Amino acid sequence: MDGCCFFALLYYHKLTILELLDSFYYLGRLLIENRVIGSFDVDKVISLLQCYCPDYRWLLINIYEPVAANAMGLALLDEDIFTLDVGADRQRKLVNLFKSCSKEEG
Repeated sequence: MDGCCFFALLYYHKLTILELLDSFYYLGRLLIENRVIGSFDVDKVISLLQCYCPDYRWLLINIYEPVAANAMGLALLDEDIFTLDVGADRQRKLVNLFKSCSKEEG
């Protein structure tokens, strides 16, 4: 897209620079989230999303959060994050880990 088309688009949609920057920021976040999700096995991501929301295919947002939450929980337990599996035993370990943190740490 050349400069003229870009500014014509801005004028046509009456976007302010702040709205445009906000849109770029949002798209940048989506790109990062997509790259993170793409680093995991597709079947494991789908399985996790089905547990999170059986009708996950209609979700437009919040696809990244369950993947990131499970990966971070596994990282805290020093487990393989790529399994994305935080079963009942690991959930108990996480609860105990957080209970043992002081208020300054948490």
